Amino acid sequence: MDWPSVSLGNLLCLLTGFALPFLLLAVAARRGMRPLAAASAYRNVAWKLGLEADTRGTSIQGHLDRRRLFVGTVDGATRRGRRTPEVRALLDLSTPLGLGLDVRRVDGRLTRWRRGRAGEITVGDPTLDDAIAVRAAEADRARTLFTDGVRDALEDLLGRTAEVQLTDDGIQARLRRPPPSDRALTELVASLRRLAEALEQARAAMPAPAALTHLIPAWGALAGELGLVLDPGRPALHGTLGEVEVHVVPVRQGAGWCADVRAWLPPHPPTGLRVWPEDHRRPLRRHGQDIALGDPVFDEAFVVQGYDPRVIVQILGPEARRALLALAEEVPLRLTDAALEVQQAPLDPERLGTVVRGVVATASALRW
Repeated sequence: MDWPSVSLGNLLCLLTGFALPFLLLAVAARRGMRPLAAASAYRNVAWKLGLEADTRGTSIQGHLDRRRLFVGTVDGATRRGRRTPEVRALLDLSTPLGLGLDVRRVDGRLTRWRRGRAGEITVGDPTLDDAIAVRAAEADRARTLFTDGVRDALEDLLGRTAEVQLTDDGIQARLRRPPPSDRALTELVASLRRLAEALEQARAAMPAPAALTHLIPAWGALAGELGLVLDPGRPALHGTLGEVEVHVVPVRQGAGWCADVRAWLPPHPPTGLRVWPEDHRRPLRRHGQDIALGDPVFDEAFVVQGYDPRVIVQILGPEARRALLALAEEVPLRLTDAALEVQQAPLDPERLGTVVRGVVATASALRW
């Protein structure tokens, strides 16, 4: 019998027996600390950037440079009858691109969506062309969008996320795990902002689409009538009516076009205000909170949410409720702390002018 070798073998077994439980405990502790680290990151970064952190420590949300931002855990796809939590990031563009854009990357592999390749375009960068699938209603204009700045920013975001999708309205991404630190979350937000800014700058350098050039004279006349400024490159209208800052831009709707109208609201302490038309096809329980204002017609027409119902009742006084009801009869709308947004407004200058005036009247009636 080789006694030294037996002793060494026994010693190794003994050490392994001791080390394995500690290793398992270390792995379990690390996994257990991840939610705490993420919650701390959400709180700290929200404070630094002037955003709101979820009380459970699972997300941040708010507006950065008038772009709606969300990073946090949400219900994901249904697997085996159960919802799988996912970490998602979303940043809206300040102005929709109007290109019918759809760019996707999933887990480093292209999705089934790409396999048909119908309508897919390339952006002139071999690395990106292998990594993403791009479709757009206007292929030539979409290629112009991918400037050096856009490509660099997109590659940076691809390196930080598992899934990315770009549309005319904004950037969406899925993370592999919650942000482990303040630095990781701050860098993710910076990456999203960098890409949004690059996309907006590239779009601003383009001329108006051919399908909308006929609007420029009529919208110019409307701008003069309302006291707004015409941006012929979109075309778009912007400026201040009374004390309300307004932005009007054409957006794609299927094969056609409509207008989005946005009124930015004055700075005020966050109230968590969210108002949108009630959809009676959906069970009320899916909305969560729905504040009753004691106005049967309004309460039936809208879902209302906010931190403090007493504050929300004060903001949505009788005049504001009447204005919201009248506006909702014409166009879909959404009201938040940041803005009153109207979708699917008509492009016709006369009808659009009526909608813009209604938006301004509604925003002016809110009592912060």
